[in-house]
Amino acid sequence: LRDNFVQETLNQSNLSSEEKYGFIRHIVSIYSGLKRHPYRLYYKDDLPTDYVCLDIETTGLTRNDKVTQIAGVKVVNDTIVDTFESYVNIGDTKLPIQISYLTGITEEMLEYAPSFNDVADSLIEFVDGLSLIGHNITSFDLPFLARNGLDLRNLLAVDTVGFAKASPLGLDNHKLETL
Repeated sequence: LRDNFVQETLNQSNLSSEEKYGFIRHIVSIYSGLKRHPYRLYYKDDLPTDYVCLDIETTGLTRNDKVTQIAGVKVVNDTIVDTFESYVNIGDTKLPIQISYLTGITEEMLEYAPSFNDVADSLIEFVDGLSLIGHNITSFDLPFLARNGLDLRNLLAVDTVGFAKASPLGLDNHKLETL
């Protein structure tokens, strides 16, 4: 907890430690719009065995940017059973050269790709209500998809950044490329 005002207020309250934790968890879940198991989500034995690993590529990081690619891997009983990948047509939006360089995606790849709405419908069918796992999924992918009209934030989401930060490897950063 890094907000000093909230921390001081909770310290001055008559709430037990468990009640304070529950209150903070409640605020975080409202703010993030994500369901999380309150106590044991990050214990290996309690992680879902049926889930979809999800990743997206975009034209940038702002609210006006668009999704260029969505990919997923469906895992059931710890076994890969299906994959999903689609480029997304970005219409008249120009693909920035630095994004093309970074992702390897070109305007030609997107030109005849399906619309975001068509890809979103296919992705919803693919995910089929399973939990989602991804790197920065709760802070980037899911909010970005929601801003573009595909709100999956009602599903359980596990962000692997938390695992990376807890790693005893002493890494300089927690980017996928580094991991």
